[in-house]
Amino acid sequence: MTSSTPPSPPWPQQRRTPRPDTSTTATAANLRPANGLDQLIGRRRLFAALLQRRSESIRLITDLNDTMTLAERAEPSYHQLKRAAGQAYDELVRRHPDLYHRIRTALAPYETRYGRLQRRTPRADLRDHIFARLDQGRG
Repeated sequence: MTSSTPPSPPWPQQRRTPRPDTSTTATAANLRPANGLDQLIGRRRLFAALLQRRSESIRLITDLNDTMTLAERAEPSYHQLKRAAGQAYDELVRRHPDLYHRIRTALAPYETRYGRLQRRTPRADLRDHIFARLDQGRG
């Protein structure tokens, strides 16, 4: 005996609802959100890459400065120059205490702590200002 109905599968089948054909109904309005999302993702990737390049360049600059400092300190004349600068400073204080006091007074507004300056103006302008104040003290 043969039946005309095909055998049923062991699992239940769901009815498929027909989906509209989007190949012909795609419009610019339908594509815009995906395009905007792609642009946003692209901009975020660019921003992340820029941040990474910035951190790499900061690291390279720091490494270069460290290398230059080590090279300067390895130079035999470095210690001689530091010693000469210290001796000149001590000589200024010993021979001209009033001049030293005027220099310290003129530099006081630019100090962040003793011996450390934060320049708001170029170095040449600061130097000219100090020399002008010293010239005023002579007269």
